[in-house]
Amino acid sequence: MEEKPIIVKVVGTIGYGKSHMLAVLALLLLKNQVKNRFGSVPFVCYIPDCKTLLESESAILTILHQNIVLNIPDFAEPLNTIEEVRAVMQGQMVILVADQWNSIDEYQMVVGRLGSCLGTSVFVKIHGMSMNKTLYALRTGL
Repeated sequence: MEEKPIIVKVVGTIGYGKSHMLAVLALLLLKNQVKNRFGSVPFVCYIPDCKTLLESESAILTILHQNIVLNIPDFAEPLNTIEEVRAVMQGQMVILVADQWNSIDEYQMVVGRLGSCLGTSVFVKIHGMSMNKTLYALRTGL
């Protein structure tokens, strides 16, 4: 049976400091490398601004390649396709720290493309979201 990932939403108004908190969290997770319940070190995937994922498939490849080098420093192979990224990510236990998630929340194609790279390996998702009028209405039912 496949476990659903844990989702943590960091929500606040513009200027609240969400981006700084998420960046520090990603750095601490990379530096301290806490082993998960299976005894392995999780792969920390940090996306500082999800809006860049809307640009093209190559934007996703670039961000994920940077994260692969952060987590696997001796990795030196080129990554030109989603399939190549997927092959590297296969079997990784991923903590996804993604800022400005609400910028892609409605774009299922982008969310799906990112998901196809990470596969079912994500076990914690941390989404940074700015509280705007639309998000406030969705959360409060107004």
